[in-house]
Amino acid sequence: MAMLSIVIPVYNTRPEHLERSVRSLLNQTYKEMEILLVDDGSGEESSEKLKELAALDPRIRLIRQENAGASAARNTGILAARGRYLTMMDSDDSIEPEAYEQVIRKLQKSGADAAVFGFREMAADGTTTDHPAIKGRRTALENPEKILAIIAVSASQRGGGYPWNKVWDLERIGKAQLFEEGIFCYEDKLWCMEMYQKCRKVLLLPENYYTYYENAQSLSRGDSISKEEAVKKRRSALQAYERIREVLPQKSAAHWAATLFWMKTIVAGVLKKTL
Repeated sequence: MAMLSIVIPVYNTRPEHLERSVRSLLNQTYKEMEILLVDDGSGEESSEKLKELAALDPRIRLIRQENAGASAARNTGILAARGRYLTMMDSDDSIEPEAYEQVIRKLQKSGADAAVFGFREMAADGTTTDHPAIKGRRTALENPEKILAIIAVSASQRGGGYPWNKVWDLERIGKAQLFEEGIFCYEDKLWCMEMYQKCRKVLLLPENYYTYYENAQSLSRGDSISKEEAVKKRRSALQAYERIREVLPQKSAAHWAATLFWMKTIVAGVLKKTL
């Protein structure tokens, strides 16, 4: 079996959420993996829990760095990864035990460059919403240009622009793209779009293997924000979409979709006075 590298950025994640996340990986039926826990300058509680978890299994590699943000932590993991396959995970989510075995088996059989699977969104009250990468029971091979046009304006269709419900075959597409560290909103979508442009065919899977917990506190989740923070977030979103428009082929369907979203973001920012 070829190695799968799983990159998990961690910043002050609650110990019980870290436990849930790492345990779901150790329970995977696909055994040839490395789990890269990147501690992005967490406080004592999270750091001690990471040390405890790293001692559970030799496949876990704990990497510590000064706080530099989610993108920098993911880049540290990408640069340290040794596997043929690459995926990501948030430090407070979980994944079904058979997920990676099924995904990699189907990816190898299909000859695709990457695989995308669905996710389940769990709210604080326990209610769930499913977001399959493709509806129905069958898998499908899709042109990445079509996926780019869809995820440019959608948060969940075709798997959305998230790094944690995708497996990339680096032997087929080459070196993984690094995240742009100066952007903190839609930086994951930008990264996915750059990765998709390395692909010729993408495998879409109907199963919702990944669970995204809305109530968890992590690098990408937080409480209500101030107006000042809202302004920073809106400006970062615009910066991300300016970069997305730069990296997408001119006059393509994806470029037009990204331009439309970019314009809507500007209008919304003006109306809400968050620009």
